[in-house]
Amino acid sequence: MDYIKIKIFYLLLILTLASCCILVKDNQQSNQSPSEIVVCFLDAILDGDYQTAAFYISDESAESIHQLSNEFYNLKEILNDETEDLLNSILLVYNLTTNDLFEMTEEELIATVIMVGMEMMEFESYEIISEKIIDNSAIVIVFINYETEIALVNQDGLWKIRLDI
Repeated sequence: MDYIKIKIFYLLLILTLASCCILVKDNQQSNQSPSEIVVCFLDAILDGDYQTAAFYISDESAESIHQLSNEFYNLKEILNDETEDLLNSILLVYNLTTNDLFEMTEEELIATVIMVGMEMMEFESYEIISEKIIDNSAIVIVFINYETEIALVNQDGLWKIRLDI
């Protein structure tokens, strides 16, 4: 009986800690600068936590990604044997096939695209160089194998990453 009480206690403790982490993660952004948002976004990508990374993307960018993924699923209808073989040869490096891609949810597909992109860039670290805020927009210069600009937009009082897709 005591064993069950101890298990229940640990389960409740874990759930409490997890809920605190979720609340902190959901609320942490409210006073963060654009540079801090970019750090959170890139750290999430480095950790392989694409769900958290997606939290930092603007609604407009998320909608663009959604439209692209819908177009991707339509691609299945126009693939012929030759183009499917070419796509499969590219995907083989990642132990994937076109069938694997078409069976993925939209979130899995986006995560896979980000993962492949980061691997292609050999992205392992980054350095924030500078930040510039103009009204409701910001640019953060980051060094990721080379200097690049990450654009942000202030959305409902929170800084969100704007992906130009």
